[in-house]
Amino acid sequence: MKRLFTYLILASAIQAALICLVIVLSSALHSESPVVIILYAYLPTILLVEDTGNFVGCARMIEPFFYGVPLGVLGYSVAASLTVIGIKRMNKINEEVGKG
Repeated sequence: MKRLFTYLILASAIQAALICLVIVLSSALHSESPVVIILYAYLPTILLVEDTGNFVGCARMIEPFFYGVPLGVLGYSVAASLTVIGIKRMNKINEEVGKG
């Protein structure tokens, strides 16, 4: 469990740094195309929040993005953490089988 939280925090920090980098690049390049990458990467969670939330008016355009991206960061971090733990576990099992 401790490794899961370690990898979860590490994956979340990497994603947060990449999002900040994309925002800085989009403002420095005076182009909105880097921000579109964020939109497409986290689109499933943005659409999930939009469908499940009862947003009305302007909130329907803005709030799903602000709630969906952090939810996507958390979801992708959990998936990445479990993948890393699974790969390490499989490597350990393969090493034990190879020695035996």
